[in-house]
Amino acid sequence: MSGPARPAPRRRRTDAAADVPPVSWRALVVGCSLALGAVLLLGGRVAGRPTTATEAVAAALLVLLATVAGLARTASTGRAGTAAPVVEDARTSQQELERMAYSDYLTGLPNRARLMAALAGARDRVATGEPAAVLLLDLDGFKAVNDIAGHEAGDLLLVEVADRLRATVRDHDLVSRLGGDEFAVLVRSDVVEAAVLGERIVAELAGVHRSVPTAGADADLVFDVSCSIGVAELHATDDVSVSLRHADVALRAAKAAGKGCVRLHGASADDATARRNRLVDDLPDALAHGQLRLVYQPVVGALERRVLGLEALVRWDHPVLGEVPPAEFVPLAEDDGLIVPLQRWVLEQATAELAGLLAQGRDLQLGVNISVRHLQSGSLVRDVTAALTRAGLPARRLMLEVTESLFIGELDRAGGDLQTLHDMGCVISLDDFGRGYSTFAYLTRLPVDVLKMDREFLAGITDDPRSAALVHTVIELGRRLEIDVVAEGVETPGQLAALRALGCRFLQGFLLGRPTQPEDLPAVIDAFDEGLLDAEEPLAAATVPVSE
Repeated sequence: MSGPARPAPRRRRTDAAADVPPVSWRALVVGCSLALGAVLLLGGRVAGRPTTATEAVAAALLVLLATVAGLARTASTGRAGTAAPVVEDARTSQQELERMAYSDYLTGLPNRARLMAALAGARDRVATGEPAAVLLLDLDGFKAVNDIAGHEAGDLLLVEVADRLRATVRDHDLVSRLGGDEFAVLVRSDVVEAAVLGERIVAELAGVHRSVPTAGADADLVFDVSCSIGVAELHATDDVSVSLRHADVALRAAKAAGKGCVRLHGASADDATARRNRLVDDLPDALAHGQLRLVYQPVVGALERRVLGLEALVRWDHPVLGEVPPAEFVPLAEDDGLIVPLQRWVLEQATAELAGLLAQGRDLQLGVNISVRHLQSGSLVRDVTAALTRAGLPARRLMLEVTESLFIGELDRAGGDLQTLHDMGCVISLDDFGRGYSTFAYLTRLPVDVLKMDREFLAGITDDPRSAALVHTVIELGRRLEIDVVAEGVETPGQLAALRALGCRFLQGFLLGRPTQPEDLPAVIDAFDEGLLDAEEPLAAATVPVSE
């Protein structure tokens, strides 16, 4: 008789299966901590900004948490010999994340975040007596490489520049790329030695660079590329951003001096350079403190014999230097990234003041100059629409004046935005017509309604038949293309008479009206002397035949 059946023996796990540990909460902590650390360190770079100190600290704490969790798992399992690999893996991961967060992706140089941290450390050492200075470098002629040979060739040139900088600086100096074609060097020596190093860098980078052949580019292209350098000394009492701004001011002085040279911040300079440096420093506060204002210059219709429009011109009332003309400070605003808020303010202010004049029964059009930087920002259409809506103006009352430089490298974008504004009803004017070398081509591709003839054409119109012929050609071109032509810079009765004889219908200049304060505009418009338009025709160059 058989006994009770015994249960079947459990199958023993194989050695491989026994070695597979179950997934634990500690493993999840390790993985999630490392993942979050990567997000914190790299998220800023993906978004186009440097990693903040808070993000860097948080990432380091998460990596530490991963290490602790790994060690705790080792202790709980009792496995010997596994703590060191866990710690080493965590350390390697942290180092790789830090390397990516503080390095420039293209050149491998330290990036802006790394430079700012190094500047802060150098500033602290300055307090103990160790001197330091910062060099700010900007390539001269780099834009032509991108525009002509393409961005791939530009990138290759930047890598070449980075390699030359590494080879030129001393071992204890820090080279970084700030972005674009701008580099910086933190020099652990006084400003005199830093300037000497800057001269060596200028000599090393100067000369003709042959374009590295890229797809679609001419293999024989060469470019004259050099660099300008601004040098500033670090002071223990200055924030690092102040030191960088001082170096930037010196860099601007170097470019103004003819490029390919080195300038020190605070060094003796001529009156023009000193004034420019003062304006650069004071410009950021000008708009916030109400130092900017608008004046308006009349545009007169020769047939209508009255003021038909106004051009808005911005002025800066500097508290020390007095009135600063736009030709002097607008380029500085473009370089400093202030041009968009400046022109946004001009649009809002000018349209509001025009609305007041229209409410008084005057029939006028407003001209506002537009910068290439405003177009590149992508906000021009939105800003124009907002200004018109706020003022309650129809778009046809606003004329946007653009220059040929607006279209260099931006023709597709410019054409699209200007077409949108034109379709809204805005009038598009091509300013300083004739100064560039390829303006005529734009007339067939862009929605141009008005040509503003460059004032240089008028210089010899009364006594030089060739000048008169050029002016007549522009007027005739406008007539055939159904584009209005405005003559700028009319300053003498002879010029006015010659323009009228040549058929120019719209006139602007000191003879007909100077830039005027808003409160004086009603009186100036109403008191316009139409007798000015009856100036006698000059004897020479008054009439130019269309053909011989």
